Amino acid sequence: MDPADLHGERVALLLVSVDEGGNSLGEDVAVLIARVHWDGSTLRLLTGADEPPIVVDPDRYDGILPAESLEMAEELKAPFYTVLRVRPLPDGAAESGEYTRLGWKWPEEPPAEPWQGS
Repeated sequence: MDPADLHGERVALLLVSVDEGGNSLGEDVAVLIARVHWDGSTLRLLTGADEPPIVVDPDRYDGILPAESLEMAEELKAPFYTVLRVRPLPDGAAESGEYTRLGWKWPEEPPAEPWQGS
């Protein structure tokens, strides 16, 4: 996906809980809506006014996909989506400095509307 085409668009981050082997832990999917910001060199996902932007690695641009149908876009409240597999960190990973804690929690209810900034 060309990041310039995504600038200003909404992207649904579909968070799927998986075990250490990558196997789904059920049908629960959390959805986080982000607004895309492209400055010509860095793609960022803005998830809220009080949240730091998520910088997307260029190798992951192709993982941002258009919704497969109008119904899907309406259900997700976004014309694009990407799937993120959420799994427990391996032993010692938290101390390794290799991971950044985002502080996200599995939602108990649907999230509020995303920040509408540019």
